[in-house]
Amino acid sequence: MRSGLKILVAVVVGYIFGRFISLGPYIFWMLPIILGISFLFPIIGVIGWIISEIFLGNYQIFGANPRTFIAFAFAFYFLIRELIIHKGKNLKAISGFIKIPLIILMVGIMINIFLNTPFTNYFRWIVTFLSNISTVIFLGLFIKDEKILKKVVNIFIFILGINALVGIFQYIGIEQAYTIRQYLTKVEIYAHQGRVLGLSRTCIEYAYVLQLGFALLLGLLFWQDKKRRIERIFLYISIWIIGIALILNGTRSAIGGIVLSILFYTFFDKKLLGEKIYTPKRIFAIFFVILVLGFSTFSILKMLGLEYILSPRQILLKDPSAIGRIPRVKLALNVFIHHPLGVGGWNNYVEKINFYWKNLGISRGIYWNEFSVHNHFLRTFVYYGIVGGILFILYILKLLKTCIVNYKNAAFSNYLKGVFLGGAIFIVAYCFNIFFHNAGPLAGDNLFWFWVGIIVSGINIVKNKKYIYERSNN
Repeated sequence: MRSGLKILVAVVVGYIFGRFISLGPYIFWMLPIILGISFLFPIIGVIGWIISEIFLGNYQIFGANPRTFIAFAFAFYFLIRELIIHKGKNLKAISGFIKIPLIILMVGIMINIFLNTPFTNYFRWIVTFLSNISTVIFLGLFIKDEKILKKVVNIFIFILGINALVGIFQYIGIEQAYTIRQYLTKVEIYAHQGRVLGLSRTCIEYAYVLQLGFALLLGLLFWQDKKRRIERIFLYISIWIIGIALILNGTRSAIGGIVLSILFYTFFDKKLLGEKIYTPKRIFAIFFVILVLGFSTFSILKMLGLEYILSPRQILLKDPSAIGRIPRVKLALNVFIHHPLGVGGWNNYVEKINFYWKNLGISRGIYWNEFSVHNHFLRTFVYYGIVGGILFILYILKLLKTCIVNYKNAAFSNYLKGVFLGGAIFIVAYCFNIFFHNAGPLAGDNLFWFWVGIIVSGINIVKNKKYIYERSNN
């Protein structure tokens, strides 16, 4: 009876969503069947979301990435179930993490309406934005206990490890590793400036996902139960593979972000986390691992007779991509100064840029025809104005505070402490990373919202377990 009801809900959701997106008649038959199976076993939907994001790249079914279908359908299903069965008891934690993104979404829509931007120019952005918020909702409601959380995190790390291995295979010259990526992502480019891409669409996207995995593993390994030998071996192997892939990827801000985050908590862990996490022994172990990863990477490349991707010619002052960003930052600042309420998006931004090239006489630099800002914070201020920019910074600070507070509250569970410590490490490293790149939470980094969903689910678990823990002690 319940299984039949789930499939019926899946059919209704598939029909409504298909009509909304206008994806053609086959959506009425294919999507409901797929979703019906997923609703019977929700973990399949979570695995599908992770695979579609990490492996499929630009691959689309009926005009959209599969993760979009999964996010919308599961968010709708779990919201209805939460309201009917639990009377919305678990929605409080989730609402605190979707309010600010929804406000930023409304700000962006109002700016575009005010500027008379054609709806087709920002419709897909709206769908992506809502899809990411839906990801937070369905993960926050689906992951109800520590067992499910551990299962989801381990699946994510395993799939990410496969992606990291593909990147390593690409770097040592295995042609099939590029062929698989080209088939799955529908992107023909093999590499960008000598960097490996794994199964991701771009080298920057690859760096983001590797950085998330590495930070999460650092937190989990700090609080891993020594009795769980197989699980520890899995985590150690994963951090080794992901760490090597991160170095081979060659995104300096991603690697530097991890090192900076470790140094940050080395000095402030006692004050922020309430205890000394980075003891001299652990600091030595971390940097020993980083040095060994770097040394092994150099050794492999030397044996293969290849030039290392971070050779002196890639240093900041000699790297054209770094020099070319300076005039683009100047342009973006000029656009923001003259349009402090925001320009609404890419098309309007390019229009303003062309005006300032011509009228302000700013040097075009090396890559004058590339208008990207290469700073997600500045990009947010330019696109969504001072209101959207400030809201985004407040949201990042809220996430950092949440990880720290819940780390302290999770004294009863080493695993939850590891998840929140990994989250705290990641958010500092991530901020450093997106400071030098366009991509970020508001520009296509969907896995960031997957991580937010993990954090939100962890909050609910901590809240429920803390209540039981304190009650049993009293």
